[in-house]
Amino acid sequence: MGNKPEAEYSCLEWCQTITFWMSVFTVLMIVAGLSGNRSVISDMGIWFWIFLGALIIFIALQIYAIIKFGFRKSFSFLKLAFSGRGGRGGK
Repeated sequence: MGNKPEAEYSCLEWCQTITFWMSVFTVLMIVAGLSGNRSVISDMGIWFWIFLGALIIFIALQIYAIIKFGFRKSFSFLKLAFSGRGGRGGK
């Protein structure tokens, strides 16, 4: 009893969406830290490392999605990330 490709893709989409938003926050935090306010990173403490880990996981999920489903389909999670309705029109 393996996962159906559609169920695996749906789960992948949700994981990509969650880690995408965490990654956006991480990049903004790093940019703020590099722009002179270095206390942003040190103030975050363990959360910085959690969000940095999410960025790494997001990159790994993107590589996996590109290999498994192709380049165009690997970015369809952006519809889910920005619309809230689902990557395939809420289906």
